[in-house]
Amino acid sequence: MDDYSTSPSASSTPFSEARSRASSFGIGMVYATAAIKSLEAIEEAQRLYDFAIENEDQATAAIKEQEISYFLEALRFSSLLDLIDDNEQLS
Repeated sequence: MDDYSTSPSASSTPFSEARSRASSFGIGMVYATAAIKSLEAIEEAQRLYDFAIENEDQATAAIKEQEISYFLEALRFSSLLDLIDDNEQLS
């Protein structure tokens, strides 16, 4: 058989490498989009928090502060997962 067979032993063909790289690229694009959306949500929550503080609306300020904290922690967590995934790919 040639090097491009579809047998299970042909795990390092150019097509399997291309598939793996395309998958990594797709996952990277999804992560980048999610990170951008998270940053936009943080900016919006911060804007509403500042507005609530200016208007002495403590209830809304507390809610927005919790939202900001949640978004930041989610962003940190996903960044750590991405870093772990990158390190595993280097191994």
